[in-house]
Amino acid sequence: MSVNKVTITPPATGSTLTIADGKTLTVTQNTSLDEAVAMSSKAPKTDVIIGDGIASRILRMSNLYITNGTNADTIKCQLINVWNGDAIVSTDNIGKGATTGDFNLSADGKSLKILNSGISGVSVAVLATTMYLDSSNMTWIYVSGEVSGGDILIGIFNDHVLGQIDLTTLAGTTFWQIFITYLTSA
Repeated sequence: MSVNKVTITPPATGSTLTIADGKTLTVTQNTSLDEAVAMSSKAPKTDVIIGDGIASRILRMSNLYITNGTNADTIKCQLINVWNGDAIVSTDNIGKGATTGDFNLSADGKSLKILNSGISGVSVAVLATTMYLDSSNMTWIYVSGEVSGGDILIGIFNDHVLGQIDLTTLAGTTFWQIFITYLTSA
């Protein structure tokens, strides 16, 4: 069996090489191809999240706990950092149509805002929401999350009738835990 030897001429000083991922490398000295490839892996990286394309975005994950408030027709909320996320101390007696701390409950009790004042940076997108429901009533539910004016807006829907659930109607010891993955600007 014979092996063909291939000779590769090193790139000339001042030439530009295009690397597989589309980046370019300018050769500043006469170097071998292996050295050029090794140098390309040391090229400066940016802090751009793939798919977003805008520098300085930060990926965050937090858990939102919702339980009954101490007063009738109110809720209690707490935001806990999971990974690079935000934390808001437990806030009790959030009533319909009111802002309490860094939370705002809509007048009908069906939408909860985590206000931008409690979030690092400015929210630009909610990527995912997942819910854990502690209840003996295993009703399927759907959680929506979106950004509204820099705030994170959460809605909870009953899958059977596709209607939003009034958050102040939590019964007994039920609590809702919502895992939120979101992007913020710097």
